Amino acid sequence: MDLNEQLNMNLNGVPQFVSIRAEKAEAPLLVYLHGGPGDAALPLVKKYNKQLEQHFTVVIWEQRGAGKSYSPFDGAVTIEMFLQDLDVLVTDLLRRFKQRSLYLVGHSWGSILGLRFTQSHPERVRTYIGCGQVVNMKKSSRIAYDYALAHADRKSLEKLKTIDCSYQSENWLNDLLFVTQQVVKHKGSLYGAKNYNRLILPFLFSKDYTIGDLIRRQKGSLQAIQSL
Repeated sequence: MDLNEQLNMNLNGVPQFVSIRAEKAEAPLLVYLHGGPGDAALPLVKKYNKQLEQHFTVVIWEQRGAGKSYSPFDGAVTIEMFLQDLDVLVTDLLRRFKQRSLYLVGHSWGSILGLRFTQSHPERVRTYIGCGQVVNMKKSSRIAYDYALAHADRKSLEKLKTIDCSYQSENWLNDLLFVTQQVVKHKGSLYGAKNYNRLILPFLFSKDYTIGDLIRRQKGSLQAIQSL
């Protein structure tokens, strides 16, 4: 039995894309919460974590405003909105698959949602797995900034010295993107790589993503960072 569904679910009045895949019937549910915020990850999970489908019913949710769920945010968005969306999704999945609890995997930003949801609904989470678990974002930002400083060339160093790494200045977004760029450039992010190409290619060659989806993913990522 192979289960392969792609559907738009109405979660709190907002249509959101959900992929459900499994290789055997009645496998325990596993919900994957992508990072970002707004950094949808369907092609990445299918490429790098496909073996999970041998053991679980894998649910990949592209959160409101992200990836194949993209639409412009209508007003302010909060963490609570995403938690409410997740609550509806989990309730629907448990009912449909006749299970009492599920596995929850949260990556980076998704680990904030995963941990918060588990704290609020421990009876519905069989096991929570945090990947790149967010613990102290202020400290993390400082460490990234110090890493960029330690590896910068002269020109980049002058730019970095003007940046407030609490990211509360008027130009906080450009500052954040510049520091992140420097960390990646100097092999401080993705297993020694100098760029994110290995994370981009699966999207470009994905059968699940059209050119329009790729454009919407970029828009969704930017709006989520700005809003959250």
